Amino acid sequence: LTVSMIFEKNTEATLPASHTIKLRFKAGPDSVVGNVKQVNVPQMRREEAPSGDPIMGIPVPIMENSFLIGLARGTAEATNLDLIANRLWFDVPMLLSSGKVAKVTFEKGVAGERAINEAVASWSK
Repeated sequence: LTVSMIFEKNTEATLPASHTIKLRFKAGPDSVVGNVKQVNVPQMRREEAPSGDPIMGIPVPIMENSFLIGLARGTAEATNLDLIANRLWFDVPMLLSSGKVAKVTFEKGVAGERAINEAVASWSK
């Protein structure tokens, strides 16, 4: 299973979200995972923690294996940006088309941390 994630500031006035996270999943031809039916909001966690703090937002399916998560505006925006900027691990809970519950976990890494910090800094200008 491969995952791509795009995190960006929302500039569309008709979408009631401060930022968006676009998730696209692709299962390999021999994958036992199959398609992703549903996602929940990512949880941002520290490496040593068994679970993280969920980002405040609403996930919406776009098409098979493709989802958009609109992050909450207002007071939740600062909390969301703080979690994304200061936590290194993303956990994305999922429901697979087989009915099984799963989670994909990834670390921002040095390059990811730098990219997110630069983006958050530019958005606050």
